[in-house]
Amino acid sequence: MRTLAITLMITALCAVSPSKAPAALRSLGEGELAAVTGRAGISIDMDLGMRVTMGSFTISDTSATPKSLVLNGITIDDGSGGNFLLKTSDAALNITPITYDVATDAAGRTSLTIADSSRMNPRFYSVDSLVFAGQELGGISIGPVTEGPSILRLSAPVVGSGIEFDYTTRVDIGAFRYAYNTSDSLALSGIHLFGSATGAPEDPTTWAMTGNFHIGELPSEKPNPASIVIGAEQNSVPSTYVNLPMQGSLRVEDLSFGPTSFGPMAIDGINVHRLQLKFTP
Repeated sequence: MRTLAITLMITALCAVSPSKAPAALRSLGEGELAAVTGRAGISIDMDLGMRVTMGSFTISDTSATPKSLVLNGITIDDGSGGNFLLKTSDAALNITPITYDVATDAAGRTSLTIADSSRMNPRFYSVDSLVFAGQELGGISIGPVTEGPSILRLSAPVVGSGIEFDYTTRVDIGAFRYAYNTSDSLALSGIHLFGSATGAPEDPTTWAMTGNFHIGELPSEKPNPASIVIGAEQNSVPSTYVNLPMQGSLRVEDLSFGPTSFGPMAIDGINVHRLQLKFTP
C-alpha cells in the first residue's frame, strides 16, 4: 500500500507588523453584558500584517521506490519583502468582517455559511524551486492575488452520508510566471476567475467581469451540490469520492512563452455538471 508523507519546515511564520498590534482588552460590566444579544453565528474582524516563509514543503511517496515533490523557498508577502494585510473591515474597499452563521431552511435542512473576506487584500506567492524525483523544475511567482469575498456553505445530505457544499468566489491575479531557466518562461498576465463577462474576448480593454465563480449549488430551484463522501466498494477498499460541479468564466489578458506573446484567452460559459474524483489508497 502506498501512503503520502508530508513534511513541512517553516523558518518564519506570521510576523505581525508592530503597527498592527492588537488593542488591550478590558472587562465588560454587568450593564454592558446585558446589552449584548445572541445571534446564530459569530463575526471576526482582523487588522494585521503578516509575512510567511517556508524553507521547504515535501510530499513523499513512501512506496518501495519513493519519489517526492519538493517546494523550496516558499514566500507569501506584499511583493517587496514586507507584510501583506489581513484586514477584514474596510468601507473604502467594500470589505466586511468574516462571518460564521448557522441556519435551518423551511425543509429542515441545517447549513453552516462562512463568508470570508480575509483574502481580499493583495498578496504575492513565490517558490524559488520545484524539485521532482531529484529533477530541478524551475520556480514560480504569482501575484498580486486578490480573492473574494468568498462564501462557503456546508450541509449534511438529506439521504446518505458525507458532506454537501457550495462555494462562490472571485479571483483576480496580476500575473502567473513559471520560469524553467533564465531565457524560457511561461507567463499569464491579468487572470480573472468570475461569474460572467462582457466585452470582446480579443480586446481586454473592453472586458467587464461580474458575479462569482460557483462550485456546486446547495438545494435551490436547480440543486447540484458539490460533495465529499467516504465509502467502501465491493472489495471493501475505502475510497474518497469528491464531486465538483462548477460554473463561471475564466479570462486571461495575455499568454506568453519566452519573448512570444499569444494574446488574450477567454473561456466563457463554463458549466461542469459533474466532475467526480476518486481517491483510493
